[in-house]
Amino acid sequence: MRCMACGAEMRLTQVVRDNTMSGYERHSLHCACCGETERRLVFRRESVLREPVPIRASRVSMMPPAPGVWARAVARLRGWQVG
Repeated sequence: MRCMACGAEMRLTQVVRDNTMSGYERHSLHCACCGETERRLVFRRESVLREPVPIRASRVSMMPPAPGVWARAVARLRGWQVG
């Protein structure tokens, strides 16, 4: 990456995993020319793939369908059939 102050190439000096958001790292970069230090939040797709996130079931998905919903859906499908 380039330095925002002078445009020279910056060197990565530190990588810290961000615990507040899955898949992000905090990178510290240092410019050898002007001495500027920058910190950037970087998304790392590889770390997301390695860390599975548990899925929480919602109450809505666990509720049974309202009475008659299944019968109406089947009736609609039968109406679409060409026969």
